[in-house]
Amino acid sequence: MKIYLYNPAMVKRVSELLQGGAVMNKCYQPHEAHVPYLLQLFIDYNLYGMNLINLAAVKFRRARRKGEGSQVLKVHEDPTQGSSFMATFAQWEADDIPSSLLLEGVEPQSTCELEVDAVAADILNRQEIEAQIGKNPGLQAIWEDEKQRRREKKQSSQIGAPESQAIKANDLCIFTQIEK
Repeated sequence: MKIYLYNPAMVKRVSELLQGGAVMNKCYQPHEAHVPYLLQLFIDYNLYGMNLINLAAVKFRRARRKGEGSQVLKVHEDPTQGSSFMATFAQWEADDIPSSLLLEGVEPQSTCELEVDAVAADILNRQEIEAQIGKNPGLQAIWEDEKQRRREKKQSSQIGAPESQAIKANDLCIFTQIEK
């Protein structure tokens, strides 16, 4: 059973109630209740460090002031992105945003020229979880550097599992001697 709470401040209290048997006179062991809300959100939606967040839809907050410089509204596909879905990036200029994409009555929270709001259901990164199980996109460059280093040393660029670190009998003898 997975319980979603609208107020993340209630997680600790609900967890205590479940552990204490207050629900149906049965003790439950909450899973991941100790994980902070924002970290859990990042885990659930496959968001990592400096990786991009891919969104299906956004609404813009009205800018406080007009920015200098003028850029043309461009929508282009970036073939360098290795995602499982078609990556399309839009570059927006405050003057070019259609009124249908503007939020009314919501003030910007930063000094950025443009701010957007989105709902969690529109986060597309979650669709990539199956293709990236066990992979952190933020570490991809590090792994590529390691593969290149191995190629330069004329070693296999395929990184395999390390050898087992099984404890040998004489290692156990050392531990027992130290304990005495």
